[in-house]
Amino acid sequence: MKAMRDVNADIICLQETTPDWEYYLTAHLQDEYSHCLFRHHTVGLSKLPPAGGIGLLSKHPFTEIALIESPVGWFPGHLVMLHSPLGDIQILNLHLRPPITRYYSLTSPFSFYTMVFAFSGLTI
Repeated sequence: MKAMRDVNADIICLQETTPDWEYYLTAHLQDEYSHCLFRHHTVGLSKLPPAGGIGLLSKHPFTEIALIESPVGWFPGHLVMLHSPLGDIQILNLHLRPPITRYYSLTSPFSFYTMVFAFSGLTI
C-alpha cells in the first residue's frame, strides 16, 4: 500500500489479481483511486478463482474498450481509454505469459510475434 501511495501514479496496472485483492485494494485505496476495474480468471468448476486476473486503479475515469483474449491461453490484454486532463490516452494492461515452456517463453520470438499479431488493429 505504501509503495502504491508513494508513487502517486495516475493509473496502476495490475496482474495476478484475485477477488480478494480487488476487495482489499479498492477498500484501502478508494480515496486515491476512485476508478477501478478488475477481470478475474476462472478455471473449471472451482468456486474460487485462482490468481491470474488483471486490474486497473485510476485517478481519472476510463472507458473499457476490450478484454482481448490471448491466443496462448489465459494471458489477456485489457485495453482502456483513460480520460486524463491532458486528453484521452489508450492504456493496454498486458499480462505476459510466464517463461514456462520452450515454445512460449518471454524470450521466444514466436510468443512475442503471436501476441503482437493478436493486438494489432485494435487502436482507435
